[in-house]
Amino acid sequence: MKNHWYVITTTELNEKSNKQYIGISTLDEAEMVQALGKSTPIALEGLIYVSIGGETKNYSDDWEPHPNRIFINPRHIISVLPLKEDWLEYNKSWDASFMKRVEDFFNTLKG
Repeated sequence: MKNHWYVITTTELNEKSNKQYIGISTLDEAEMVQALGKSTPIALEGLIYVSIGGETKNYSDDWEPHPNRIFINPRHIISVLPLKEDWLEYNKSWDASFMKRVEDFFNTLKG
């Protein structure tokens, strides 16, 4: 069964912002839309946390012991954003280009 990456924004607040979960679901987009209309919890696994600086790490790294899985009641979901399968690769390439720009900036300052 194919896994699908999603960013799910919930009504749960985290420092005045709605909490977001990034994880894997076995539901494709059409199945996710149907699940949102039901009362059965939606499971996300392999949760990833993205820090303000863009660093990614497993959710369970901060919340041990945590099985890196969550069940979300559809009534508490504000939005669902599907991600491309290789979204982590985009993140890595963005990080590399950003670091290159920062290094070039500092090299310019050095002269």
